[in-house]
Amino acid sequence: MISLGLLGLPGTILHAQDSPPPEASTVPPRTAPSAGPTEIQIGQPVRSTIDEQDPQEDNRYYEEYILTLAKDDVIRVEMEADRNTPPLNPDGRPIDTYLEILPQGNRAGGVRNDDRGIGDLNSRIIFTAPESGLYVIRAQGFYRHRGAYVLTVSSLGRAVPPRLLERDRGTGRFGPDSAVGEEGGQAFRYIDYSFSGARDERVRLRLDAGEAEGRLELRAPDRSVLVQDIGLGGDSMADLFAVLPEAGTYTVRARAPSDAEVDYVLELTRGRAARPDEVLRLTLDREESSTLTIDSPIRRPPDRARIFYFYQDYELVVQSGQPVTIELNADSFDPILEAGVMSPIGFAMAMQNDDTNGLNSQLVLRPDRTGVVRVRVRSLGPAVGAYTLTATAGLPRPRQPQQPSAE
Repeated sequence: MISLGLLGLPGTILHAQDSPPPEASTVPPRTAPSAGPTEIQIGQPVRSTIDEQDPQEDNRYYEEYILTLAKDDVIRVEMEADRNTPPLNPDGRPIDTYLEILPQGNRAGGVRNDDRGIGDLNSRIIFTAPESGLYVIRAQGFYRHRGAYVLTVSSLGRAVPPRLLERDRGTGRFGPDSAVGEEGGQAFRYIDYSFSGARDERVRLRLDAGEAEGRLELRAPDRSVLVQDIGLGGDSMADLFAVLPEAGTYTVRARAPSDAEVDYVLELTRGRAARPDEVLRLTLDREESSTLTIDSPIRRPPDRARIFYFYQDYELVVQSGQPVTIELNADSFDPILEAGVMSPIGFAMAMQNDDTNGLNSQLVLRPDRTGVVRVRVRSLGPAVGAYTLTATAGLPRPRQPQQPSAE
């Protein structure tokens, strides 16, 4: 699985096909030095051995190579165990590889990969250079693994510049001419779009790729991934919400499976910046109908783009010793019902219910004093849609068991 740092666009290829690993007889017998990185050339596989004489960091022995790249160069780096050489590990297995690419002099950021696919202990990274300069490729053994390996760097051309998301909408078709990327050993087709956003602006991105399972990624102006979304359950529609952390140009990547040949529609909805929460009044025995929208209050991590959920708060007056049943129903999102009080540091939840009747929610309050209860309607995850909320005096009525239908 590829982990994303603050560099580049891992998973960016231009119509490239995987090539088989080089035969042992065709690999030049070159050994990497253990002190300082050595230059590596694109298209020239390198064979070397990681052993206990090599430097170690985070319980991984490693050897380093250096490569010059221009901005937007796309490369594929593969590190494979050389099975023609006797293993050095006590368990008798070839080296379990671990691969990393990072700009020279910057150890904090980087792109890493352990296993390029399920059941495959070799490593692969698809990397797009964010700037021209020198990049270090660190070939490693996972958790003190040692052994012989083959390291290959292949050129995949240059990154395709993103299209402008004109009028916040983009249409096209995934097909054989689409750009192809790879993540976690799985290939995909993609198209990149760009749009301008303001600091603290809320955005919603929706991708309809027909029967294909769509996926969306939102990238910051520095190209780091902010938020990712996959199709919701069995729904092929990808739906992504975010709060933009700064003003600038953002990139959204629309993805589909590698064999997809379908039309798509990508739409951007813009919301307002944060505003004071509005608390509504909930009255006994009266149904409230409302909608969670992109402008509803949200919970999110501090200084992060990701949204935990949308919500709406209500106040309900309760009497000591008089139970109240609250029911929340929604069709377009999975609703969660919470009850509590407001404290000096915010909402203090005392009760919560997710699923009572299907995905709908129900709470039974048994107040021991008269006062005001805060009732929160919220979504499970970032989702929006219409809902109904009802508070009824008394305990819930027993549900009648369903009678089997007569055939």
